[in-house]
Amino acid sequence: MRKDRKKPKQATKLPRNESTPFISPLLWFTYFLIKNRLKAPSLSLHSFHHTMTVKLELARTHGSLMRRLLGHSLGNDVESRVYLGSLTYDVKELQAALEAVKFTSI
Repeated sequence: MRKDRKKPKQATKLPRNESTPFISPLLWFTYFLIKNRLKAPSLSLHSFHHTMTVKLELARTHGSLMRRLLGHSLGNDVESRVYLGSLTYDVKELQAALEAVKFTSI
């Protein structure tokens, strides 16, 4: 870290009160990393998202299922809009796709 940059303040608990009852996924994930002593400058919610994208692809997850798991909309092509737009996945299908992803232990 460069000396002219301030070190980011690390919270020990989530900043939650009546005026902010909703905690963003970004704050939650940062809290999770800090609490579990996993926080590093190169580790963020975006890096987790990138890792899941690659892992789902390596697990040969179907594109429409992968986009739904990652929170993306389907593409703008005819197949996505017309044929896949009404396609839904049940919990077992989503679970199977997530369980197919392999991670190394920490």
